[in-house]
Amino acid sequence: MSPIQIKLFYCNIRSYQRNKIAVDMLVNHGKYDLIILTETWLEKDKSVGLTSSEYAFIDEFSLKEKRGGGIRIIYKRKYLLFK
Repeated sequence: MSPIQIKLFYCNIRSYQRNKIAVDMLVNHGKYDLIILTETWLEKDKSVGLTSSEYAFIDEFSLKEKRGGGIRIIYKRKYLLFK
């Protein structure tokens, strides 16, 4: 089996909601295979979807009751990711 190369983007986003337009532009550009966003500050009951059907995502929410934390992993659907 030959190795594969993936294009990865990482960012401490400090609020997914506040930066959603920038994230949508990044996803719709389609340049990256895997996008990892930390400090998304998303709440479990208020999760936000994506504008591109080419990508899927996994959210991990903060364990604490206050604002902060959270990770979103956005990946091209051609890859299999498991939570």
